[in-house]
Amino acid sequence: MLAIDARILVEDHTRSLVNRANEWLREPWTFDKNERLRRDTVAILPQVPPNKRDDRGSVRLGFRSAIGRHSRSRHTWGREEDLSGPDWKP
Repeated sequence: MLAIDARILVEDHTRSLVNRANEWLREPWTFDKNERLRRDTVAILPQVPPNKRDDRGSVRLGFRSAIGRHSRSRHTWGREEDLSGPDWKP
């Protein structure tokens, strides 16, 4: 498991960030006063069932996910062909 503890992710700091952004933004691009920035997400590996508590903010890291496509891409690794099958493991 990877955990990131950063001041920017703390609720008070995100609220301050929203307030500062709203000083510069005009409707309809401002944040609503009840809107909350997304602060935490759980990344779930393939074949690992999510916990009920993970359902509210989770992303899958499978073969067809954005991270899966990126990690198989020939452009990521400077190859002539994309990785597939046995060449690619999450």
